[in-house]
Amino acid sequence: MDKDVPRSQASFADLVNIAELSIRRVIAMAKQIRAFKALSQNEQIHLLKGGSIELLILRSVMTFDKERQHFLDPVDQEETKAMSIEQLKHAETGTGLFEEHMRYVRSLAVDLHADETTLILLLVISLFSPDRGSSQYSSAILNYQERYSTLLQRYLRSKYPLNIASQLFPKLLIKLTDIRNLNEEHSHVLLKVNPEGIQPLMKEVLELSHPVVALATPPSTSSSSSSSSSSSSSSS
Repeated sequence: MDKDVPRSQASFADLVNIAELSIRRVIAMAKQIRAFKALSQNEQIHLLKGGSIELLILRSVMTFDKERQHFLDPVDQEETKAMSIEQLKHAETGTGLFEEHMRYVRSLAVDLHADETTLILLLVISLFSPDRGSSQYSSAILNYQERYSTLLQRYLRSKYPLNIASQLFPKLLIKLTDIRNLNEEHSHVLLKVNPEGIQPLMKEVLELSHPVVALATPPSTSSSSSSSSSSSSSSS
């Protein structure tokens, strides 16, 4: 954003604008994944736009501080950027959406103890959702999603005993199903937001106006068949 919104006075529309930095970081992360870069520009845009709310929700889990009960990106300064739960509740204006969002955040961050690597992998799995792309690329996108799902499973097995990892893996995948319902609730609330005053990038990503900002990167000339865990976890 061009200027900061006073956190104690933030409205729901202000929260949409505040989320611009998060969506920029999600886009930057996606552009570092070779499999994503290998897709056409239109396909990249379909995946980013179609998954924008879900990707933002997952990223909010990554920025949630359980001890201080606020949201803060690791690279930002606490005194100027942190959003407390009370400030967010005030901005949400009684739709019940905030409580649902926080239940989801806590289910991952607290109940399932999802660490940063787990959340990044979940974010990438969500990004590669074949139902958001065109039929031309659906098989390739599904293949990428399955690869990162396997990578998540292997990561869990490297971190936990096999019996715990085997229980945790399906629970984490179910959270990607749950987020679809939360996505629908966010979408309904966004329909009521006046697009006037919303930053151009957020208008485009959330489809509150006609596209004006480029989201995609040109397709990679390298093979799209190779993706590594370091590609997905090098930026968040």
